[in-house]
Amino acid sequence: MANIGGRKRAEPYQKLYRKGQGSSFLIGTGPNAGTWKAVWTYRDENDNQKRKAFYGRTEKIARDKMLDWKADGGEEQRDDWTVTQLFEFLLKEEEGYFQRQGRQQPDTLFDYRSQWRRHIKPRIGNMKLAKVRASHLDGVLLAAMNGDPIQGQQLPPKPISKKTTLNMRRLIGLCFAEGNRLGYLTKNRAEDIMKIEPDKYRAQIINLDQMGQLINAAEGKRIQLAIMLAGYCGLRESEIAGLMHADFDAESSTIRIAQQWKQIKGGGMQFKRPKTEAGFRKIAIPNTVAEALRAQPKESLFLFPSQTDPGRPVHPTLLYAETMALIESNGLTKIRFHDLRHSANNILKQLGVDAVTRRDILGHSTTAVTENVYTQTVHAEMIEAMDKIGVAIETEDARKLAKRS
Repeated sequence: MANIGGRKRAEPYQKLYRKGQGSSFLIGTGPNAGTWKAVWTYRDENDNQKRKAFYGRTEKIARDKMLDWKADGGEEQRDDWTVTQLFEFLLKEEEGYFQRQGRQQPDTLFDYRSQWRRHIKPRIGNMKLAKVRASHLDGVLLAAMNGDPIQGQQLPPKPISKKTTLNMRRLIGLCFAEGNRLGYLTKNRAEDIMKIEPDKYRAQIINLDQMGQLINAAEGKRIQLAIMLAGYCGLRESEIAGLMHADFDAESSTIRIAQQWKQIKGGGMQFKRPKTEAGFRKIAIPNTVAEALRAQPKESLFLFPSQTDPGRPVHPTLLYAETMALIESNGLTKIRFHDLRHSANNILKQLGVDAVTRRDILGHSTTAVTENVYTQTVHAEMIEAMDKIGVAIETEDARKLAKRS
């Protein structure tokens, strides 16, 4: 039963309360005019009548919030929850709301819990949800970025990166939005917190000639094959580490990428699925790479076994460390190992390979990622274009000079 006039009459509340359905009506005046409001009336442990209000753009949204709150034991929950009570209800390890919902990856939840304990809880954990404003949430983010001291702690925390701050902003927004949806707070204050623009990563790109110099410098070292797979075929470090001999088809000169060997949160290593569904792929490889793979010793199941335990793959960070040492000792262009993957995309593009094919080789979900993530893939083209303009300008100047004389 709805009361459309904007007035709240006692009869609908009492009648619908006895039926256990709550009541809803459209607000007709004031700043919330046009918003639907659903109200649940109940008795507390002292038999005092209580009312809990929920708001939404439509009646269904408002009522769904109310019913979700009721189904989640809302009558037993107190309206004066603190930030700590909300976050721990959502994030606790065993029976936390997010874990039960299964909407967050375990590694993501691990990071969220760490950020909550280190930065959010010490600063606003004791605040009542009703008292929290966007300025308080902005203060948490700024204090964490700057490494401001925390009351009661002797040493100030280390400043966090912009990327970590962005992840913490997502966590705050997620928790407050979920708290609002479940009816534990009437307004999601996190909607108004400061925007954080992530730093756009600019990859260090090398061309085909520089890639050849790096590969030649690695002659006779195991890192040479890893550099080929990254620099010519676009594989990630973790994908290279996870490669097995069975993934290489010598007859067709193809390799299958089906797993990554990655470090997990809290320590330890494990095999994980590729980053996206598109990451499961089978790609053709150049003859040079295929010949190097055929010559690889088969003393282990893995193409790159650990030197201390051949039954396990090499740690991906060792691939990075060996490449950096090689670059340093030979005075080559400094580049991260992962930038070899960016360079592969650039080299393929310079050779005229279309975006769809490059997407499939690199294992991207869309061509937009292939074209946009690698922010310097057109750098060489820009230089070539400017060189052409320079030649044209010099030619024109020479023609004018000759005409005058």
